[in-house]
Amino acid sequence: MPKVIFSNLSGSQLTHLTLILLGIFLSPNLAQAQQTEIIRHDEKQDEVTLRIKVTDTEKRPVTTLTKSDFKLKVTEQETDKLVAPENGYSDIEFRFKTPLEAKQPPAYILVLLDMSGSMKCSTDLTSTKNCDSSVGKGKRKLDAAISALKTFIETAKERGGDTKVAIVPFGYGDIYQPISSQEELDEFYHVSDVKHINKLDNLSRNISNDATNIYHSLGEAVKFLTNPSNEPERFYPKDEEGEPIEPLPRLAVILLTDGFDNDPKYPDKVEKLKEIKDGLQGNEQITIHTLGYGLTPEEIGRKFNLGRAARLSDTRNQAIAKEYLDVEGLEQISQITPNGLFEISGDANKIADKLQLFLDAILGEYEIIYTHPNPERARQYQVIVSAKDEDSEPKQYRVTIFGRTVPFPIYLGALGLLGLLGGAWFIPYSLWKKQLQEDN
Repeated sequence: MPKVIFSNLSGSQLTHLTLILLGIFLSPNLAQAQQTEIIRHDEKQDEVTLRIKVTDTEKRPVTTLTKSDFKLKVTEQETDKLVAPENGYSDIEFRFKTPLEAKQPPAYILVLLDMSGSMKCSTDLTSTKNCDSSVGKGKRKLDAAISALKTFIETAKERGGDTKVAIVPFGYGDIYQPISSQEELDEFYHVSDVKHINKLDNLSRNISNDATNIYHSLGEAVKFLTNPSNEPERFYPKDEEGEPIEPLPRLAVILLTDGFDNDPKYPDKVEKLKEIKDGLQGNEQITIHTLGYGLTPEEIGRKFNLGRAARLSDTRNQAIAKEYLDVEGLEQISQITPNGLFEISGDANKIADKLQLFLDAILGEYEIIYTHPNPERARQYQVIVSAKDEDSEPKQYRVTIFGRTVPFPIYLGALGLLGLLGGAWFIPYSLWKKQLQEDN
């Protein structure tokens, strides 16, 4: 039967079907879960709420799992006894929400947008035209990046929640100056605010010949997020006793560039990267994602007939300098935070997809809510969540329910005994009361 069906398809239809099937099998969101992590857990009496992040082998978020992909393993911590055991897991009914259905965590996302002269180059990366005014508006890499950011803002708005974004252009030597104050970075507005679209429209009109200062701009962004001079409690909320208030805002930097750092102020990029990493020590809230817009070194080598992958030393050639993307450097930057992602694309239409991936990585959390069966007050429990048979690390909790403090069967037995005692007292009392009334 399949042979008959396929034989009736035209060549173009077969090609289309093949692309669909490839898309299904290669989609990152359909990848096998490789890491399951309980981000946060809350207990309200005997109701337990879990927030869960699932990633694949490349640390990319897996956001398309269903309720049937998840299992719970709840145990008494002291005895390791499984609660409601069934086939090695806990037979506990739970409510489930996908990352899009769950309430979005609060977030502050700082986007560093490269405004260097090479962003004027054509989105057609096979083109050998000069990167100047001869490339019409709407056909430049800058236009594609701005369009992708507008889609990013709109998608974040549709997800709901309290997501704030700051779009910060960077470059130096022409229109822009190196970032020198936190005020330049503190441009956070809610994703529903029209200021984002207005700013992006204004940026699209800027035709600059700026150079690229990636490490300086990133360093200033990290210093700002780790130690803001204005309203630090919005990034790091605390109660009166100095304890963090959950849920903590997700803090992220997205660096979008098409080139390499040519700032003479930082000749030693490795040392500057170490300085940035050291500034993040002890801060688990901040994540850095990097997006390279351009060709790989191998593709540049083929384009310019180098006979090998392009190297940084090849940027002495001005034509190559406008194309060269520091893939290794961007990947290293993404690795200084545990969950950072590095993506690269030379396809203008895929830049928005890469930003969507980052948004899923920042906000994408599953939610599971269950009622702990027959809890004992003050007893320590732990829960493990399994997604596609990949177990999380255990999280400990205590149930704070007031009332019963003993196992449920004993609790019922005690109620029954009280009832019998009450009846045994009430019957003689009733007879005695009746006798008194008759005597009177």
